[in-house]
Parts: sequence; C-alpha cells; structure tokens
Amino acid sequence: MKRNVPITFRSLIILLISIVITLILLVFIFYYIFEINKSGKGWIEATVGASGNIAGGLIGGIVAYIVAAYQVNKTNEGQYVINIRNTFAIMRLINEELEYNEIVIDSILPYTGSSDQDQLLVDQLSDKQWINNATSIGNELPDQDFFILCDIYRRISLLKTKKNEPNSEVFIKETKDLISSNLIKVDQIIKSLKEQLN
Repeated sequence: MKRNVPITFRSLIILLISIVITLILLVFIFYYIFEINKSGKGWIEATVGASGNIAGGLIGGIVAYIVAAYQVNKTNEGQYVINIRNTFAIMRLINEELEYNEIVIDSILPYTGSSDQDQLLVDQLSDKQWINNATSIGNELPDQDFFILCDIYRRISLLKTKKNEPNSEVFIKETKDLISSNLIKVDQIIKSLKEQLN
C-alpha cells in the first residue's frame, strides 16, 4: 500500500531544528564521555547510561512528532471525506424532493384558488428532507447555492401553510420557476461532490 506523508514547511523547519539540536547534543555527550574516560573516573557507566537516555528521548520525541503529524493529517482527510459523503447523500435527497415538489406545483397550474388546489399543496408539498438535513450541509455547498435552497424552501413552507396570499398564482409560478431553474444547479453540485469522492 502506497502512502504519502505530506510535510508542511513549518513541520519541516521544526523537524530540521530538532535533528540539528539532537546531533549537537550527541556530539557534546560523546565528547564529554570521551573526556571522562580519559580522566579515568569510575562513574563512566552512569554517564553513558544518562547520555543514552537523553539521546533516546530526543530521537523518540522526533519520531513521536512525525507520527502525530501523520495521524492528524489522516484524521483531517478522513473527516473531509465523511463531510463530502454526507453532503452528497443530503443533496441527492433534496434533489429528489425538489423534483417531486416541482411536479406537485405543476399539477395545480393554472391556479384558480380552489380549496382542492390549496389542500393538495398542503398535503403533497414536501420539506422533510430539508428540515431534517439543512443543518448537516457543510461548507462543501457554496453559500450562494445554500441561500437559494433556503429561499425555495421558505416559499414551499409558505405554500404549505397557505400564507401566500394575495398573489397566489404569481407566487406559485415564481416558486415553480425557481425550483426548475435551480434543479440543474443541484445536479451540478451532486456531480461535483461525486467527483470529489472518486
């Protein structure tokens, strides 16, 4: 399995500084051990042991930093993929709901204001997917597209509650046109998200 470990400029600088400091300390430690050995003192073993602990700690710290940086990066990549997957699934559901709502609105045109038409709007227009998932849509959806969807669903909500008076026919046609013109954009968003997943 091929794995790339991306290293940022900042982490590269920190890594290089750590390596240089470690090498300098190792040189001083070996020089110190050499000088102690020349003097014939009896505590050379303790000095070597302490020096080994210090060198091992420095090397272990560098390795721990590299491993931690790798894990954080992989976690961030994994979270990004999860966000894309969730937004992709939500946008597919919203697309289906918008297509259904377009059919419902189209079925009552021309709008005559009859109670049957109003009841059909109340009973058949759907905003459940939007209500359940709007807060789960991440930054993967551009702000402008999100605002358009908000506007569409505000209109659907008004139609469902019969608060679209006094220009009902105009309001209904504008809502249908808004849905129709933005279904293509929603399809493009879904395709873009799918490409990001592949």
